[in-house]
Amino acid sequence: MPDEFRRPAWNEAAIWMGMTLPAIGRMFWRNRFRIRPACWLDATIDLLFAGGNSLVAETCQCVSPRKSVDPQQAGAPVFVVGHWRTGTTLMHELLAVDPQLRFPNCYECFLPHHFPWTEKAVAPCLGFALPAQRPPDAMRLGWDLPQEDEFALCNLGVPSPYLTMAFPNHGPANDAYYELDGLPDSAQQAWRRAWTGFLSRLVSFRPGRLLLKSPTHTFRIPTLVSLFPDARFVYLVRDPREVYSSTVRLWRSMYSVHGYQRADESKIPEQVIDTFSRLHERVRATRGMVVADRWFEVRYEQFVRAPMDHLREIYARFGLGETELLEPDWRQNLESRRNYQPNQHRLADHDLAKLRERWKDFLEAYDYSI
Repeated sequence: MPDEFRRPAWNEAAIWMGMTLPAIGRMFWRNRFRIRPACWLDATIDLLFAGGNSLVAETCQCVSPRKSVDPQQAGAPVFVVGHWRTGTTLMHELLAVDPQLRFPNCYECFLPHHFPWTEKAVAPCLGFALPAQRPPDAMRLGWDLPQEDEFALCNLGVPSPYLTMAFPNHGPANDAYYELDGLPDSAQQAWRRAWTGFLSRLVSFRPGRLLLKSPTHTFRIPTLVSLFPDARFVYLVRDPREVYSSTVRLWRSMYSVHGYQRADESKIPEQVIDTFSRLHERVRATRGMVVADRWFEVRYEQFVRAPMDHLREIYARFGLGETELLEPDWRQNLESRRNYQPNQHRLADHDLAKLRERWKDFLEAYDYSI
């Protein structure tokens, strides 16, 4: 295992800590409990968490049931989409300073079954269970910070491609759950019920227009538009050399930190190349389903050069309101990142040649030269 990606101590909990017993049991069963000995303690602790989640969720629902709220009534959601490592996290966190936008935070995504009842009381006590920084890029983590709702689906027991992280040598897991289109109707409906149920809990607990970010949603534009016809989309692209190197590093780190197996890392580069091509083709085929003035596309390189200008343009394009009161918070957020040093990557000639060949359509569509 590379030195920079060591599995944390048990008290820096894996992302599976929010599962219930049935959900984590299904995950272990599908992978025939092939957990390496070094991870037996982690798996035992995750099972104990799962038992607690099951008990707390059932108790809270019985003692203090909450009225279901239709997430469509909260206004048209704003989706931040794009391939992994294209700046979606930066965009998400900047937009999230707006109090009218309702984003899911880490606690709500990692403990999705019972957060409406437990977040205020429990989150302050769980500082030990979350690393201070994200493994791949040293970005700050916190229970109150924006998070991908795909992790909520994992912890709800919904099939997700992210479950590959738990048993990377048995992946890719749930590959059809990227696009969703090829699933049986019953599976599609189950996914929709689980996801909209989570969104309903979000807006019932704290109202607001939903702000959601997950690279996996980039594949799901038809489903998202069918559920939220007026949804807005911010789509980011980035120099493919940086995307490739950084995404390979991302999956190496996530498999090492959150996996129950020692991953065969030799498969990761090809998986990244295939998934990138698949995502680009999917966007090209489905973006026409979104009305032009509800789709904002930006290069990461342009965004980081003039973030305030682009944020103002997003607000004007999407009719999100005035930005004057938000701009001091945006500047403060950007200033807090001023000393952040991204990882430096250098690709070998044979890797560059492969990208030029396999990602030719993307390079031509976005006029990138590598």
